[in-house]
Amino acid sequence: KVRVTCLDSAAVLDVARDLAARMDISSRVIFLLADLFTADLGASLFDLALVGQITHYLTPSQNYDLFRRIHAALTNSGTLVIDCPMSKETPNVSSAFLSLFLWANGGGTAYSFKTYHDWLKEVGFQSVTMLSERWLSAQKNLYPMEVP
Repeated sequence: KVRVTCLDSAAVLDVARDLAARMDISSRVIFLLADLFTADLGASLFDLALVGQITHYLTPSQNYDLFRRIHAALTNSGTLVIDCPMSKETPNVSSAFLSLFLWANGGGTAYSFKTYHDWLKEVGFQSVTMLSERWLSAQKNLYPMEVP
């Protein structure tokens, strides 16, 4: 019963269309060709947003703006899930190498969970949880008001 909206570049949407067809869910998926930085995400339209493998290529201000727009696009009980490489608070060899690799391959950097936590709290998420070394979730409201 899930309905999915995929927003990305043409090349990525081609892959998403193929995957949806193989999963036999194409009728439940909307594919939107849009620029991540300017796309109108609307207000209170989505229960869940998944941001995958992009935040480490964005600047802090681009991430902050994206999270602010996603917060507005989520319903009162909405959740944001982010799949991203995260650095350690105190860099070790592997997190330093990851940051160097990301920077060398596109100017990106691995932000720490604390950095994500702070951005997400600033834009209004009430709860931010680290799920694993590369996954985190942010809940818009811990106790959403019920609609009569």
